[in-house]
Amino acid sequence: MILGTIAMLLGVAGPLLAYGPLLPWSPIHPGYRELRLERARILYPSERALPDAYRHVDEWIGEGEAFYALSAPRRITIVLCRDWSHFHRFVPWQRGVPAGLTLATGDAIYITPKVDEKQLDHGEFVRHELSHAILAQNAPVLRTYEASRVDPWFQEGLAVWFQRQRAFVTQAEFFDRAPAIGVAKSLRGGYGGPDLRFDYVAWRNFDDYLDQTFGHERFVAFVHAANEDPARKYAVFQSTFAVDWEAAARQFEQAVLTRSFTPRP
Repeated sequence: MILGTIAMLLGVAGPLLAYGPLLPWSPIHPGYRELRLERARILYPSERALPDAYRHVDEWIGEGEAFYALSAPRRITIVLCRDWSHFHRFVPWQRGVPAGLTLATGDAIYITPKVDEKQLDHGEFVRHELSHAILAQNAPVLRTYEASRVDPWFQEGLAVWFQRQRAFVTQAEFFDRAPAIGVAKSLRGGYGGPDLRFDYVAWRNFDDYLDQTFGHERFVAFVHAANEDPARKYAVFQSTFAVDWEAAARQFEQAVLTRSFTPRP
């Protein structure tokens, strides 16, 4: 009975490790080659060359730790998915077709075929997901999952800022379109807004605005506290900056419309 139970468990775990959701923690990965770095490992399809961007992951993890004043002690596995069927097999609970996805554990990242389909920069999207991974490694898993589903202005804005992203609208386009779209409305809108490419830049700029307005030390303190307990983000916002979030959003919108806000690199 014991041997039979072991065999059954291995029969279930084997496919999950090799072909399913446990791949990032598996010692076996059929069809995928491995690049092992000091702080990360990259799994990529055996038949393709690995884009050079992935060789800079250790460097970018260090930059992210400095950016957030946090450490990422656990090795991060990045899976460059061969095709969409592989992506959905690895994360069967995920709907939609994102360019990248970081698990709430903070030690597993998936880069999807969308990056190549849209001719996007692998480096930008790896940096974006590394931002999520570093924050996730410094928060309880369930709270990281919660934070990923609501109020994207915080985590997504930080990720776009850290990755120096060019895949969305330019800053010139952002300022030109801001009066018609409504910056404060974009901050409140979550993922359901009419122009997500504009929203990503709005979220990024709001985080930059807070850092410039209230000082880096206070901003980082807010990031740490909000990351650890997303449910209290707005209470933490007010206690840290001594202003209500809605008021800050309106002030930011006014700064954009008057061009008194200048985004930093």
